[in-house]
Order: sequence, then C-alpha cells, then structure tokens
Amino acid sequence: LHFARAVAFAPEQTGYRLELAQVAATVGEYREADRQYREILAREPDNADAMLLFAKTLVAKEREDKDAAAALKLAERACEITAWENTEMAYGLADLYIDAGRVMEGVGLKRLLKEGGKPTDEAAAKE
Repeated sequence: LHFARAVAFAPEQTGYRLELAQVAATVGEYREADRQYREILAREPDNADAMLLFAKTLVAKEREDKDAAAALKLAERACEITAWENTEMAYGLADLYIDAGRVMEGVGLKRLLKEGGKPTDEAAAKE
C-alpha cells in the first residue's frame, strides 16, 4: 500500500515502481507486478535491472501463466545491455535457460562464465 501511494504521488520515480512491482510479485499479484515493470521499461527501455527482475517474475514458481519465452528475451537483452559484465544477470539468464528446459544452454553459459568468458567472446571465436 505504501509503494502504491508513493507511485501515485511520484509516478516518474522508477525506484518506487520497482519496489511496488517486487512487492506485488512477492504476494502473487502478478498483473500488478507486470504492469509496473512494463511502465518502467516504457520509460526506461534499457533498464537492465528491471528487465531481469521482470524476467524472474514472468516465470515465478507459483505463477500459473508463466511466459518463459518473454522472460528469456528480457534476460538476454539485460545481459547484452550490460555487455555481459554483470555476473548476477548472466547467471540469472543461465538459470532461466535451465528452468525453460534449455539445459545445455544454461549449463554451457554457466561453464563459460565460470571460466571467465562471455558469450560475446565465444561468438567472436566462431567468426
């Protein structure tokens, strides 16, 4: 309720919306969480943190209407935006791959990250 009021009084404040989205997701109010994440990304299309949090929300264990394809797209974009420098995001993407049944991609990404590489390094090596 406090975050909803904060967003109402200061709709331009990303931090309030992000907190509201996370709280909404925590209590199972996925429509509200989705709405807040979409609003954040409409205002800040390159907000990698919001992308990863939204991706995790889209495939939450308790959620009935999971959307793994959209979650992967968001998490992949977040990693691209951060040039694969944010290991939390990269490992988060790997976990999402595994959860979506793309186990080899997830395990391969984790192995690459553990060795200190980045997917962009691997792509460059293939060219």
